[in-house]
Amino acid sequence: MYGDFNMVINQNLDTKDYLHDNNPKAKKKLIEKIELYDFKDVFREYYPNLKKYTWRKKNPPKQARLDFFLVSNSLMPKITTTRIETKYRSDHSPVLLEIKLSDLQKGQGLWKLNTSLLKDKQYIDLIKNLIKEIKSQYAVVLYKRENIEQVENKSLQFTISDYEFLDILRMEIRQKTVTYSIYKINEQKKKRNPVY
Repeated sequence: MYGDFNMVINQNLDTKDYLHDNNPKAKKKLIEKIELYDFKDVFREYYPNLKKYTWRKKNPPKQARLDFFLVSNSLMPKITTTRIETKYRSDHSPVLLEIKLSDLQKGQGLWKLNTSLLKDKQYIDLIKNLIKEIKSQYAVVLYKRENIEQVENKSLQFTISDYEFLDILRMEIRQKTVTYSIYKINEQKKKRNPVY
């Protein structure tokens, strides 16, 4: 993730001539996300104590490192260098990041939902039941499991974070969808080539 975050993570290291900590609420949220997803500030990993800035203002004079890369812990070893370049016709300096892609292991690839399944009543019922199971599995104890569907989604509270719940839900739906799709393909093959 890269961008002009309009805030700094470390007020002492990343600002010069600032009077106040800008955007404290947004900073708190960003730090929560960094901790939740174990992101690394690439520049700080390479240069733990270097004071270098990506943004400047002349009047009143002040500087800050507002632009930075946040990467996953697993991607960090693939990064070969990072640096703040000289600015050109802007109040922001570009940040360079080099990644060694040659030894990057490829994942499973992108999974796409076969949208024709959304017209399949059996599939829809299967997924609705799965969602109900997962909601009841992770709902806080104050809800009766059998009445979980009567509670509005926005009112539900879970024993895990909303992000974790969404990740688990997506993973379970994907797994159930793949299994169901294989089942449907096998059923179609049986119909086309019946065994006598």
